[in-house]
Amino acid sequence: MNSTTNDIALGTVIAAIEAVAVGGALTTGSMIIGAAGVVAELDVSTDGYILVGNGTTATSVAVSGDVTITNAGVVAIASGVIINADIKSDAAIAYSKLATLASARLIVGSAGGVATAVDVTGDVTISNAGVTAIASDVIINTDVKSDAAIAFSKLAALTTGSILIGSASVATALDIKTDGYILVGNGTTATSVAVSGDITLSNAGVVAIASDVIVDGDIKTTAAISLSKLASLASGRLIVGSAGNVATAVDVTGDVTISSTGVTAIGAGKVLEAMVGVPTTNALGLKRIARVEFDPSLNSGERTIGAHTLGVTIPANAIIIRSWYDVCTTFADGVADLATIALHCETADNIVAAITIADGSNVWDQGLHEAISTGTTATAKKLTTGGLLTATVGAVNLTAGKLVLFVEYVVTDVNA
Repeated sequence: MNSTTNDIALGTVIAAIEAVAVGGALTTGSMIIGAAGVVAELDVSTDGYILVGNGTTATSVAVSGDVTITNAGVVAIASGVIINADIKSDAAIAYSKLATLASARLIVGSAGGVATAVDVTGDVTISNAGVTAIASDVIINTDVKSDAAIAFSKLAALTTGSILIGSASVATALDIKTDGYILVGNGTTATSVAVSGDITLSNAGVVAIASDVIVDGDIKTTAAISLSKLASLASGRLIVGSAGNVATAVDVTGDVTISSTGVTAIGAGKVLEAMVGVPTTNALGLKRIARVEFDPSLNSGERTIGAHTLGVTIPANAIIIRSWYDVCTTFADGVADLATIALHCETADNIVAAITIADGSNVWDQGLHEAISTGTTATAKKLTTGGLLTATVGAVNLTAGKLVLFVEYVVTDVNA
């Protein structure tokens, strides 16, 4: 043995051993140990103690901490001392070495971070063979993957002609197969209802407008309905509102007629004085010609003595420029032609003064004859109130005769 500091000299140890060997005493359970450069006796007999070096010498100490040891050398790991770092990373501890785990329980970290045996509850159960099962009535919308693409065959059976519709937040089967019914929302849900009102609908999707239902408001303002779509309209007829405010096809009658090409025509003898406007300011006006017939040959009522109005009125403020007449049939009275005839308007004798048929001027014989007004201002006659053209028979009743009178006039200031 080297002779260095704190080491016992080889000779000293040998001497001590020899002294023991030749009968020197050494206490039971003690051993020789160097101490401060000399041989000393160290008791190592305390039950369960072990000899442990401390860097200076060796001492007999009790085993404590994670393990214990018996005086037979049996070492035991103390309870509750093993921690994670004590276990080898590839220890591969057999499951049978774990504490008992009841059937189908799992080891789960507790709220305190402790591995704890728990029952599997909630949405899933598990058997002691590891078979998991989703519990009934637990799957909700968020449990299903957004692109799960669940096959329709996985859904519960749905009656033919029914659909799934939400009802109180639950999908419910709704029968929509009734012939010709449609699905319509009602503000709360949707129901299968019959199509009624203005249209009908077949189960082939054919929509038909019902009879007598279209009203004005149904037609678009810019509909531009083709005329060919209207009911047939006989040639030359017009559609006119009736007294009952119903559009009705009527013939055009009265003063004007119309052809099937829209050509209008004023009927013969239909334009009356009242239809011709009278200018009340500086403007172009019309020169009027009134035409009347005096026909005692045809009308027995015109043969008698007295004034016979001829059906045409010359308006107030008219100026008669010229008048003439055509005697178509010579007048006669059946006696000695002593009957007188006068033609006038408003005042007596202002067109043709009363003169006998027998007068030598022959003014009542067949032919054209000038009247009083001949187209000059000197012979013109201005009316005030106007009036009907009139033929007055005097002295004797007429028996025959016919004339056509023409009176040409204009209307002056209506306020004159």
